Amino acid sequence: RRSSDLVTAMAHMEAENLIEIINRFLSNLSDRDRDIFVQRYWIMESIKNIAARHKMSEGAIKQNLLRNKRKLKKILEREGRL
Repeated sequence: RRSSDLVTAMAHMEAENLIEIINRFLSNLSDRDRDIFVQRYWIMESIKNIAARHKMSEGAIKQNLLRNKRKLKKILEREGRL
């Protein structure tokens, strides 16, 4: 029982740390980039709808998402999360 409590507590701390890293990443994005990222990966909005919302081409939205996914990947690697 104590062992499973410890594992649960450690998993909770790891999750909180990951949330903190992602929140820090999001807070460093511009308002537009943050909205695009959140709309796509949290709300699961389509590229087409995000493009219309921001008056951008679908290609520009895809490029924006790719660039910011790479930024997040670098941060996660630096933090030892990947």
